Amino acid sequence: MGVANCNAGNAKGPRLSGRGLFVYVFAGLALAAALPAQALVFNLGNSPVRQLHLQVGSGGNGSQVMPVNPTVDVVSVTVPAGALGNASSQVMSTSNSNTIDPYPPVKLTCADGRQVLVSAIARVPFGIANATLTVNSAAPLANASGETLPFSQISWTSSDGAIPSGTFNTSAAQTLLNMTTSQQYESCHTFRYANTGVVAAGTYRGRVTYTLSMP
Repeated sequence: MGVANCNAGNAKGPRLSGRGLFVYVFAGLALAAALPAQALVFNLGNSPVRQLHLQVGSGGNGSQVMPVNPTVDVVSVTVPAGALGNASSQVMSTSNSNTIDPYPPVKLTCADGRQVLVSAIARVPFGIANATLTVNSAAPLANASGETLPFSQISWTSSDGAIPSGTFNTSAAQTLLNMTTSQQYESCHTFRYANTGVVAAGTYRGRVTYTLSMP
């Protein structure tokens, strides 16, 4: 997770890859339900150059415009032994409980300890942007013994659908959003572990990568 930006000039095909989202599943205590948050779609208008900005999780300090942040946040859950595999979904928490998008004039904050901010911006000098936000969840989570857990066990709820709710489908390029104008899309996402199967004990680690691209 983190922030990246790209000013592409007249070059074709700018592309941003977020640094990913680490996901851990433990054995232990359950988490509380998520709280609601804001989501925004903001019309930005055209830009002098082709421009992409992608933020997943940690952002800037609320004042730096379009920062580059290499931070990779962690989303995790601890499943109680008595609930393993009983299909009672478990809300996941984030390692950064206060994520801010500093891009003006909007400063959306996801701050309840469970929500992850996702923000995508695509701008062009004229016409339409036709950008696509995708996520790669092809490699499964795995524990120290080599047992695996597919990312299809993990879903997310969007705060109000600007970047829609969904479930990881284990593909290398799952489309989350198509952007057809110079706009900023922002949502707070709350992740859940489905907990529909009994798995071997241990800590399962994995990583997904978000990519914003424009032809």
